[in-house]
Amino acid sequence: MFAPTQKRDAVTLFAAQMRRIRKAKKLTQEQVAESANLHPNYISSVERAERNISIRNIERIAVALDVKMAKLVDEQDPLEESVFSETEVPERRQRKQGLKTKSASVARTSEAPSRNRNPQG
Repeated sequence: MFAPTQKRDAVTLFAAQMRRIRKAKKLTQEQVAESANLHPNYISSVERAERNISIRNIERIAVALDVKMAKLVDEQDPLEESVFSETEVPERRQRKQGLKTKSASVARTSEAPSRNRNPQG
């Protein structure tokens, strides 16, 4: 839990993460509000850390931003790839998968000559 002397309380952390995620996804406050079925002024006041919002509204906002609720209170940088859904960054995932496939095939290739050595050599 947060100590009272810490600068970044839960409300401030939530507000900062929400704004960073929203901007990273290039969404306006109005778009988030509409998707979450909340008023744009409410979304604005949440992003300014003026509200201690309910768990229901946290869930609505998370759904509108297409992130897990935990991302909105995560102290790590929310702009990592994990902020984005599978459909938003397929090229990154494909590149990563391609690297894994290549490294696995390189490993198999480097092992192949040792298996095919002629013991009479």
